[in-house]
Amino acid sequence: DYDRIMVREALTVLGTLGITIEGLVQVAHNMTKAREALDWQTFLAARDVATIQHGVVALDRRRFFTNPDEITRRLFVHSVTWVSGSGYAPRGAAVARALAAVRAGQTTTLDGCQIEVDGSVIWVFREHNAVREAVCEVGETWDDCWLIDGPEDDPDLEVRALGFDALATIEGWRDIGLPRAALAATPAVWYDGALVAAPIAQPDEDWAAHLEGGADAYFAALLSH
Repeated sequence: DYDRIMVREALTVLGTLGITIEGLVQVAHNMTKAREALDWQTFLAARDVATIQHGVVALDRRRFFTNPDEITRRLFVHSVTWVSGSGYAPRGAAVARALAAVRAGQTTTLDGCQIEVDGSVIWVFREHNAVREAVCEVGETWDDCWLIDGPEDDPDLEVRALGFDALATIEGWRDIGLPRAALAATPAVWYDGALVAAPIAQPDEDWAAHLEGGADAYFAALLSH
């Protein structure tokens, strides 16, 4: 009741300035349409500049920054929130600082993600420190997005981040084509401290890592709201 009284009083004051309820409704409608247009343009930009590999977002650096600033910001925020799995976008000031670092070709972190610039590519992937303590059993969802399938579901098996030390023991990991830090944050299967499988860094026929929703989820999420 108190809120309604305040709104009526505010509308009375606004009415003296020529601002009506109908006008406010029209503004809200126009803003909704503007947001839909921005979402669509961000989706088109993503299709043009982004590729997804094992849950890692790769952005074409040149094409990414040729977009209007607002589209660049929206695409950057979407990439970070999709990789992190966060339901909320990071704060504007933190986004601005991270984007400034990326423009300068510097590696930075934001919202549990690491953003690394490597020549013509901007990589967005899970930060190892954000998942180093994440543990689950085989068959459960790891880091809220990965499901590991394998020949065994022994409850003593654990799914944890691969880590840098274990990655160093894997030959040919560079052939995967992902940054070292990105692979270190991928899921691996462990038994009593020993590495059993690294489905992404060392693919084999027995173990597989499935990303919830697949790569298309990255693009679909841009239009889902």
